[in-house]
Amino acid sequence: RQGAADRWQNARPFFEAAIERQPTNSNALYLLGMAALFDDRADEAIDLLSKSLLMDPDFRAGYVNLAIGYLRLGDWGSALEVSEAGLARHPDAPQPHYHIGVAACQLALGVIGGSP
Repeated sequence: RQGAADRWQNARPFFEAAIERQPTNSNALYLLGMAALFDDRADEAIDLLSKSLLMDPDFRAGYVNLAIGYLRLGDWGSALEVSEAGLARHPDAPQPHYHIGVAACQLALGVIGGSP
């Protein structure tokens, strides 16, 4: 049985082909960003998910997964900012609350430990 990460990587060429045909395809950018996230390439995922959100700022999953990318990099401030923006657009979404909690906790621990 094929793992989730393998399925994402096998689908990458299709997402890339979709972007070549239509560079403003926000869904293909999002899916390519998800493939990068599953492959532990958070920097690439953040770039792609950010571009996707610029083209479709109402897509809830874009905010959720962009915040995950920032959390994986330890960029707590950016994770907090993205999660708050997502929550402003989607107040019923539970994930931004969780991501805000994780980022705020890490920021507080950094202050307590002496490294902001």
